[in-house]
Amino acid sequence: MTSSKNPVVDAVICNFNQGRWLPISLERLLHQSFRLRCIHVVDNASTDDSLQVVRNATSRSPVEMKIHRMEVNLGGAGGFAFGTEAAMKDNPDFLMLLDGDAFLHEHTVEKLVRCALERKEVAALGPKIYLARTSGKTWGEISSGRVIQEIGGMLDWERADFLLQHNKRDENTIAELKGIFPVDYVAACACLVRGEAIARCGTMDPSYFLYWDDINWCTRMRAAGYRIEVFADALAWHVGGGRVRISLKPTYYYWRNKIRFFGAHREWKPEVPALDNALFYGLRAVFTCRLFGQDTTADIIEKSLEDGWIDCREPLDIREDALKIQPVGRRVEPKRNNDGLRWIEGLEHVLEIPENVADLDPERTVLSDRYGKEMRLSDARQAVEQFNHWYPERLALLRRLPGAWI
Repeated sequence: MTSSKNPVVDAVICNFNQGRWLPISLERLLHQSFRLRCIHVVDNASTDDSLQVVRNATSRSPVEMKIHRMEVNLGGAGGFAFGTEAAMKDNPDFLMLLDGDAFLHEHTVEKLVRCALERKEVAALGPKIYLARTSGKTWGEISSGRVIQEIGGMLDWERADFLLQHNKRDENTIAELKGIFPVDYVAACACLVRGEAIARCGTMDPSYFLYWDDINWCTRMRAAGYRIEVFADALAWHVGGGRVRISLKPTYYYWRNKIRFFGAHREWKPEVPALDNALFYGLRAVFTCRLFGQDTTADIIEKSLEDGWIDCREPLDIREDALKIQPVGRRVEPKRNNDGLRWIEGLEHVLEIPENVADLDPERTVLSDRYGKEMRLSDARQAVEQFNHWYPERLALLRRLPGAWI
């Protein structure tokens, strides 16, 4: 490591099949106003032309580039863990982490580094991240979007979930998006991490594969006494935040790692039964998916809860063709003008019946949630009763497993 006047900054890019976006990501990284010492590219056994893209960039790069080709896909967590460990052998002051489909403004690294140098207690510092315009062909078009993916995130211990700050809001509608502010975590798709904090707290846990990996890492650093912050004057763009899902693999890791996370970090909020809450919401998802004909999805979530409960660290071993996203089955006719029905839309969950519908006609009132599930109020009330009978029995079966979090 060097003096604070001339900090050494290396970068770690984690890539999987981002051959379309990787050239832009590398180009933006190579032309930062703050010169990087070395760029480590971890390729997670891509099947597209990603590796050739990196080799082409290496041949003309003014910055040293090291390619780490994985034999299997280790996920974002495993890829970043490998790259971080490799980079830390050269003792950088900071590491800039980046996804293969994330892009930086030309001054982003410089702004993050200068900010971090003044805030020694900060372990990880994130930029403001916009959704990239994937229809764009030039950098100007891709970076023209001002819809926010996230500006760091917070943990909701009551609902056992994470909250993306200002997710999918237009920047022009929000006034307070300048300067520095504390968060519970920053996304690994674009963040600056202090080398000293990595040396003390270790790398990302590779067993998380994806989802909750960066949250777990930031929480470990916070437990060691560091702070996590966002510098909203530094800018990034990300494709992944707006991608349409086609596989249930992320669903599996989301629920499995949620149980693992709240089990491992129960001491943060001992007064809040976050692990119990995570199990409740997970089993409710299983029950609701079966109501709407999504049996494969229900099976995957059920497996993820069981694996999370036993602290499973192995990769999901299910064929991709068995992980296809299922459409939500219909329980009411599509909404039409003048259909005579009262629609209550935008609910967090279709079985979370709001209090203000008590006096409405249950046969002519339709509840609709953000997952696309719709059902009549009368059916929802009946489903809630059924769930209240089913849940304790299913929870008891889950708890009989040799759980790591008992």
